Amino acid sequence: MSSCGTRLAPRLAGRAAVSSVALRYPCSAFCSSTQYFDRDRRGDSWQGVALAGVFGASALFLTQLSHGPAVQCKEEKQAEASEDRLLRWRSTWSSLKPGKDPPFHSKATNRLLVKHLSRFIAGAPAVGDGVGPAVLVPLCGKSVDMNYFGEHSLSVVGVEGVGRAIMDFEVEQRCIKNSASLYRPFEQRAVCVKGFKMPKQVSLGPDGCWTESSGFEAAGAYQGSRRGFVFKKGNEGLGYYRDSPKVWKGRMVIKETEKEQPINIIQADIFDVTPELVDGATFVTGGTFHLAYDRAAFTTMAPKARRAYAEKLASLLQPGGRILLVAVEYDQSKVPHDPRDAHLPPFSVSANDLRDAFHRSSWEVEELDSESNEILEPVAKKEKDPNLSGVKVVTRVYLITKSAKGSSSLPSSGLGTAAIVGASVAAAGVATAVYFSR
Repeated sequence: MSSCGTRLAPRLAGRAAVSSVALRYPCSAFCSSTQYFDRDRRGDSWQGVALAGVFGASALFLTQLSHGPAVQCKEEKQAEASEDRLLRWRSTWSSLKPGKDPPFHSKATNRLLVKHLSRFIAGAPAVGDGVGPAVLVPLCGKSVDMNYFGEHSLSVVGVEGVGRAIMDFEVEQRCIKNSASLYRPFEQRAVCVKGFKMPKQVSLGPDGCWTESSGFEAAGAYQGSRRGFVFKKGNEGLGYYRDSPKVWKGRMVIKETEKEQPINIIQADIFDVTPELVDGATFVTGGTFHLAYDRAAFTTMAPKARRAYAEKLASLLQPGGRILLVAVEYDQSKVPHDPRDAHLPPFSVSANDLRDAFHRSSWEVEELDSESNEILEPVAKKEKDPNLSGVKVVTRVYLITKSAKGSSSLPSSGLGTAAIVGASVAAAGVATAVYFSR
């Protein structure tokens, strides 16, 4: 077994137990109990409660097997969180002419990040010899804030679902040597990036570990679409090749000292990123972080996806880990949400919205600072975002700290909420079945 397999064996063993049972009891069965309660109201009471009891007992059994989260249905987990969002952002980037920036991109380092960096990174552990603390940057785009981390001896792992954004970052931040053999970035920036020319394909092996490989699966003919794969004739023959995720690897070079820090960007949907993927694809052994920086990532999430996003960050952060989150707040009624609009502005996010997603049982949410749009970069001007023109916008920065106990973003106790509900429904189902069998 590889070193990855050794580290992840306990986790994978628990998942295997759940998977073997789930094959006999499909996910759809565990997620349809509400249908039976509806039937109960139509008169099929004994069937409804008895079946609910079976499903409740099964949920409890599965939870005990895995000692982890209860079985969750993919359809519920990814609702409004994954595919549609990526399609919208791909559309936004593909509509740009070469050299043009999307409305949400800033060429300057975020001022609130500069102001609160020391508080954010205080006490963060280094990754290894010469490698500073690693910062996770979800939905990183081509943000120059990543360069700012490198300037302060921090390493970076970004996550971005749109390849165009990463390619633009490589072109705009590329190092160029002058006659003195010193690296000098475009626009005389303090940090530039070398390497990063081509992404590496990453695939999941049979041992449950992610490695740099094509993930080739031979097929004599096209057998339908597969998520994350493309059908083609490549170097290994005709068949399906992994198309996602990919990883871009480079080094951030500080101009004055020529010291370097690694920067990796995983090209994937943030909802598909796991500690196992980070461990296998990047320099971060173990795949979890002490620091995460969210500038306008949370604000792009539809309200129904916010808790799922918070849970994803919880899975990627170590106990006691911190998120520096920058969000905008405004009167959402003045900018109504239209799902058909491919160029939506960021959603308004309040402190209460954050505390709802990052539940107090597992997180501490602290507002550090705020600035009005009157002194911020002109996000409300027509050339930046026409939908926000004339709307008062306040940008706020929060420090969100994960509980040292390492729990998830939603409240839980003992075997978990799902297990408690499962046990309760199981008891009710058994009691009712006994009653009707008399």
